[in-house]
Amino acid sequence: MPNANDAELVRVYPRNAGGEIAEETIPTATAFEVVAEAEAGLTLFNGGGPYNLILTVEDLATSAIVHTDSKTGNLHEAAGWSAQAFQFPFAVPAQTVVNDPYQARVVLTVGAADRIVEYQESAVFVIV
Repeated sequence: MPNANDAELVRVYPRNAGGEIAEETIPTATAFEVVAEAEAGLTLFNGGGPYNLILTVEDLATSAIVHTDSKTGNLHEAAGWSAQAFQFPFAVPAQTVVNDPYQARVVLTVGAADRIVEYQESAVFVIV
């Protein structure tokens, strides 16, 4: 858990759509999710303030970015980051290139003036 005035991007991983655990392989032609797990210190969280998460998914064999997405909102907001430890699922459309290695990356910024910036990437996964 981060200190009272900090935020951390703890983990990024792919999972089957609606699943609960990380996956190393995703079935071909099947939409999936990339989950970003983040935590905010109590003082920062209770103070509210904006956050922004930016996702990129890359086919490492071709160096092509195959999907991007973002989520924005405010800390301590029911429709956004509603608990100190929170999961942000990103829907990713089905990928048709099989047996290539893929990797997801997320950048998190928190705060308006003195921004906290965090970066995390998933383990490599494969579409099979």
